[in-house]
Amino acid sequence: MAVLAIQTRALVLRAHPLRESDRLVELFTRECGLLRAVGASVREARSKLRFALEPFSLIDVTLVRGRGVWRVRGASAELSLYRSLKDFPDKMRLVASVMRLLGRLVAGEEQNTPLFDTIVDAFTLLPDLPLELEELKAFESILVLRVFSELGYRLPKPQWQRYLTGVLERGLCREFIPDRPAAVKLVNEVLAQTQL
Repeated sequence: MAVLAIQTRALVLRAHPLRESDRLVELFTRECGLLRAVGASVREARSKLRFALEPFSLIDVTLVRGRGVWRVRGASAELSLYRSLKDFPDKMRLVASVMRLLGRLVAGEEQNTPLFDTIVDAFTLLPDLPLELEELKAFESILVLRVFSELGYRLPKPQWQRYLTGVLERGLCREFIPDRPAAVKLVNEVLAQTQL
């Protein structure tokens, strides 16, 4: 029987205790989309993987598929958003919100490299980006619109197209503030219609 092994970058969306010392992690990977994997013995104090498999981390991970379940064979943390944003609760809430949204909207093991890159680019910028509260809310709304766009949802306002590409920087966030209420309304309507 052939064993499927992959090495990829991934965002750790969630982690749940499993049995005595294992952890079930929900990963949004660059090559395979959304999947769940078991990290054996990662909750033990001696585990080298325990810190890499924390929620809100960007990691390099080696996964092996066996008997219908993915298993983590190796992982190293590239960026811990929890550690980077621990002093910025509003930014941490934004990350948690977007991670929850990904868990709801992304369909199983289906590759979506542009979506992964969009999220990683935004999260990599976030710790060092000086944003006021309204700019941060605009940042989140633009990022969510980009997620919707990458997943194939059509945006009703053509003028929003300019927010879907390029670097998510402070000036772009400022420009978007007047459009934010309409964007939030759209997102809530789409989520209600899709019952996600």
